[in-house]
Amino acid sequence: MWLLGALLLGGCSAVRIGYNNAPTLAWWWLDGYMDFDATQAPRVKDALEQWFAWHRTTQLPDYADLLAAAQLQVMQPATPQQVCRWSDDLRTRLAAALAHGVPLAADLLPLLKPEQLAHLEQRYRKSNRDFEQDFLQQPDERLKASIERTIDRAEMLYGRLDERQRQLIAGGVAASLFDPAAWYAERQALQSETLQTLARRSVVTTEIFLDNVHVPAANMLGAPGEGFKIIAGEHLALERIAVAASYVGNAQGAVDDALAYAQQRVQFGKPIYEFQVIRHMLADMQTQTDAARLITYRAADLAARGLPCRKEVAMAKLFASETLQTVTRQGMQILGGYGMTPEGDMERYFREGMQSTVGGGTSQIQRTIIAQEMRV
Repeated sequence: MWLLGALLLGGCSAVRIGYNNAPTLAWWWLDGYMDFDATQAPRVKDALEQWFAWHRTTQLPDYADLLAAAQLQVMQPATPQQVCRWSDDLRTRLAAALAHGVPLAADLLPLLKPEQLAHLEQRYRKSNRDFEQDFLQQPDERLKASIERTIDRAEMLYGRLDERQRQLIAGGVAASLFDPAAWYAERQALQSETLQTLARRSVVTTEIFLDNVHVPAANMLGAPGEGFKIIAGEHLALERIAVAASYVGNAQGAVDDALAYAQQRVQFGKPIYEFQVIRHMLADMQTQTDAARLITYRAADLAARGLPCRKEVAMAKLFASETLQTVTRQGMQILGGYGMTPEGDMERYFREGMQSTVGGGTSQIQRTIIAQEMRV
């Protein structure tokens, strides 16, 4: 409990000394990771100012009350219930802070460039190397380093500790359940998710290595050599219905974005929507998307009622995937050069649509299934 108290009391000092400069400090930290350009910088700084203005007005008084309560409790004997309550309180406040920052961040993410993501990835790699050196030594060295690190931080707050106090810290650290390897794995997973999100790639491919894994016979699904029958049966049908639905959603997003752009983009003195060729393209896009939606609904309805639907599922996957490619290609044509920039979603719809006729079974496989089911 006293370690938690040290953290909270240290937080009091940090608030008193640096809170008024927090937007600037946060900017320096973010810029070190992202290397914002001259166009992005003002918008990022403005978003930080907005967030801290909200935090100062609505959250800081509550934090002050929390730290005041901590001052009264940190020197008292701790109970597990107290520690859990403090943890829950901190998590609740952190969740509120993050939730308020999400809309501000969402407006900025489309501005990021590929080279900035590469810069962020490089910073992650350096940070991970530092983490490995500090936390992932051999077990004996790891414990020794952890004790020394905790003592150093305590002495920053309280001054030099005597031998009894050092032994008390060492015993507490040795008894800790903290697992740096698990923390490191979670940290890397979060970094990967962040990079994928910033790159606006909704489909993530991850390598999995299984070394010397032994599965008990009691855990085997189906009979030996028949695993693919399980995958290719009901489970694959449900997957194909799900991906077909996602393709329909992306296609509708492409139609909506193309329509909005056509109504606001002016050429030759009028919105390009007024040109018949653009209207016809949009009409075809919406018609194809609605047809894909209906054929997907049919497959889902049959599957939900437990009726045979192998052909209908293949039709839904085939038509929805190829519709997504067609619609996004037309959307890119309507948006022109703007469609190639990461400021909008069209290039993402188009890029991710390219895999739609491959993942979950190629279009050729779907046509083969349909033809097989048509045979009398």
